[in-house]
Order: sequence, then C-alpha cells, then structure tokens
Amino acid sequence: GQDYLPVIYPGFSWSNWKDGPRNEIPRRSGDFLWQQAVNVRKAGVGQAFLAMFDEYDEATAIAPAAEDSSMIPTDQYFQTTSADGTYLSADFYLRLAGAATGMISGRDPLDPEIPVPPSTGP
Repeated sequence: GQDYLPVIYPGFSWSNWKDGPRNEIPRRSGDFLWQQAVNVRKAGVGQAFLAMFDEYDEATAIAPAAEDSSMIPTDQYFQTTSADGTYLSADFYLRLAGAATGMISGRDPLDPEIPVPPSTGP
C-alpha cells in the first residue's frame, strides 16, 4: 500500500530574501501549526511531515530562535518567536512539535487547544 504524508508548517515569511511582507502567513503564536496537526489527527492519517527544522530564511523553522527584537540585528528583519504579540520561549516550537507528534500518532488525545505553555522558564 501507499501512505499519505501531509506537510504541516508553523507559518511563513520571505521578507528577508524576497522583500515580501513580514509575517506573511502568521504563526498565530503556535495556533496555525497546532490546528493543522488537529486536522491531520481528525483525518486519521497518523503521521505528518513538519516543515522545516531550520529554515530561518523562510520563517518556517521550529529550531530554537530569537524570542524578540532584542535578540536580532537592528539593521535587518528576522522573524522572532514572539512576532504575533505573545511571548514564546526560544524552544516553544520544538515543544509544540513534540506535542503535535503525540497527538497525530494517537499516543495523546485529540486536543483542539495548544497544550504547551508559552515558556517553561521564569
């Protein structure tokens, strides 16, 4: 047989390379990615490819990233984890990806609300 492997992603911005709009497809503080994971689970697929681990230039990275504008150069734009107005720790999207994996695979229950706190630190 052949399996279906949907692609889910946290958001998108090409503003630093192509002069596109900043935060073109907003991450909505993780909700954009989470709702895609919910839809995959509801479809009963059981798996998904999360794009991409370290694509900072397209703002699709889930690897740890700058949390706010104090952590990026002042002379150029880089999308931060808090670009949507909610403070999110540098590792938020890694933690969210772990929760999405558990839900999509069926290990964890379907949850329409993000079960991951914005930060685990002080």
